[in-house]
Amino acid sequence: MNSIPSDHDIRQDSDSDRMAESVTRHTQISHIQQKQYSENSLPAVWASFLDKPEWHWEWYGHFTFRDVFNPYTGLKHNVHPETAIKTWDKFIHILNRDIYGIKYWKRENKGVVWARGTELQIRGAIHFHALIGLIPANIRRLTYMDIWDSMAGFARIHAYIRGYGAEFYMSKSAYAWKRGEIDLGGPLADRLKKDQGELSF
Repeated sequence: MNSIPSDHDIRQDSDSDRMAESVTRHTQISHIQQKQYSENSLPAVWASFLDKPEWHWEWYGHFTFRDVFNPYTGLKHNVHPETAIKTWDKFIHILNRDIYGIKYWKRENKGVVWARGTELQIRGAIHFHALIGLIPANIRRLTYMDIWDSMAGFARIHAYIRGYGAEFYMSKSAYAWKRGEIDLGGPLADRLKKDQGELSF
């Protein structure tokens, strides 16, 4: 004969249901946190890779692009990604010529090293964050801010200070916050490509 459950039994069942619901909710939150950690681990790996004294970073900068005016339509639009990269390459070329001479490219292992994080803003505009190394002290940052302004847009170049988080900010802005990527250039980057991704400092 089935007995009628008491108020105590009903309260116990209710407490058990709430506990089970709480455990399920906690498990779901844990899965979300694990996914977020996985998504954010790539910036951390990049930051750790770039935070090495062997890169000899000297500058940390932010480089923007002005909107491009189309004379045929009378409208403005964002700079094309290929144009942005070509502008960056020209900027680095000017810097290398200033430091190492006109025929620097003929001399092996001569040239600045750089890591460039490409940030794609919601409206589609491209914005670069970059670390640049192997730059002598006599090269003025203000001069190259003016050069970038004449070529593309606003630039702010800071003296690099290790431990201030420039590597992580650049990596996070490229991968965690925006839809971007990180590229490397210069002698150490060339060694990295030749060694198939393994770079022993």
